[in-house]
Amino acid sequence: MGMSYRFEFDRVNRILRASIEGAIADEEISIFRTDTAKLVSEAKPSSCIVDLSQTKQYDISSANIRVLAKSAPAVPGISILVVVVAPSTHMFGLTRMFQITSEETRPWFRVVKSSKEAYELLRAESPSFEPVPEDAEARKKMWGIANTDQ
Repeated sequence: MGMSYRFEFDRVNRILRASIEGAIADEEISIFRTDTAKLVSEAKPSSCIVDLSQTKQYDISSANIRVLAKSAPAVPGISILVVVVAPSTHMFGLTRMFQITSEETRPWFRVVKSSKEAYELLRAESPSFEPVPEDAEARKKMWGIANTDQ
């Protein structure tokens, strides 16, 4: 079973949430980063949650974690708080390694063990997430971007 993910958005708190399921492997991370960067650029959320609660395997090598940590952020010039929910000890440890290694390039990156902790850190009361539509026009409506011809 490979990696799958879905994006949701909380309009009130402007939080973009990416929930990853299955097994995360080195080769799939770059696709996920690209998809996430596109939505962050479009939505301009106030923060982002990456939820690993439904992730069954975390097969990312520590070498690749160090390479990713030293690379430029996926969305240059945008420094929103990114909170990773990593409930298992193994995922939490590897994600903390990423956080520590990337402190210079990502001072806004955090890792917690539960969604509750993430919501508290983001000061989000009663977040309500809706699936992010595939259609670009529907996404613009979700983000609250006016449909103007420029």
